[in-house]
Amino acid sequence: MEGHSRKHCEVKKAKEFLNEVKHRFIQDNRRDKYDDFLKVLKDYKTKRIDDATISKLLNGLFEGHRDLISRLNYFMPDGFKIKLPKEEEESLEHSEEKNAKEFVNDVKCRFIQVNQRDKCDNFLNVLNDYKTQRIDAANLSKLLKGLFEGHRDLILRLNYYMPDGYAIKLPSEEEQSLEHCEAKNAKEFLNEVKCRFIQVNQREKNDNFLNVLKDYRTQRIDDANLVIKMKKIFEGHSDLISRLNYFLPDGYEIKLPLEEEQVTTLFQGYPDLLDEFTHFLQKTISSQVTAQNSMPQDI
Repeated sequence: MEGHSRKHCEVKKAKEFLNEVKHRFIQDNRRDKYDDFLKVLKDYKTKRIDDATISKLLNGLFEGHRDLISRLNYFMPDGFKIKLPKEEEESLEHSEEKNAKEFVNDVKCRFIQVNQRDKCDNFLNVLNDYKTQRIDAANLSKLLKGLFEGHRDLILRLNYYMPDGYAIKLPSEEEQSLEHCEAKNAKEFLNEVKCRFIQVNQREKNDNFLNVLKDYRTQRIDDANLVIKMKKIFEGHSDLISRLNYFLPDGYEIKLPLEEEQVTTLFQGYPDLLDEFTHFLQKTISSQVTAQNSMPQDI
């Protein structure tokens, strides 16, 4: 178990280092160097080059990046680590401290730029709490993840300073794309609900809908009450209920009568046709009722 945990930490450390290398070379407008770095790693993995060659090639690629070389040496084969001149080794600690100060300044500038000075103050408070052992590594990671949400580049740099095993995990590009798609679908649904209720002159229902969402988000109501309120608001709008179910918690979807569900499925993707069909049905039913009422009653 301990060996598995250690291996997991090693893999995470390697990924963090790769991200830092990528970020550094892209910042320096040298994407080609990052591509060369990946090619060297691939050639070494497939045994096209030996230990001595990988050491020589990486020494050339990382020239001028002493901090990266120092971290790279952690992964290099024994006996083939890249040697730094003695003066550079002595100044490395100073360089690390300088980089840390630059990072803090960059964080400060970023949050001031986006008018979130309070986040910068919170960041410094969290660092101070960790330094004075008021919070542990797990809470440090949790708090900083919240503060740096939406700032992927800063998180990549922050992870260099995080305790082993507590680096902030970033979603993959695929996960980010999926999250963006989910957010887009949610916004489209909100707009559709708004337009529908305005069309039928029920603006207050849209306001109620937004209030219910707010109450659920702030945990004033639970899953069951959310569904009860939504069912009432969306009564008579089976197509919207069908779409709403996508966003409701598992096991709390609003059940539609079988006929409505079949019709909604049939017209899925064509809300304008569903509206026309619904209007047609209502008109037809109304005509039938009128005709029945006008028929002479048997004596």
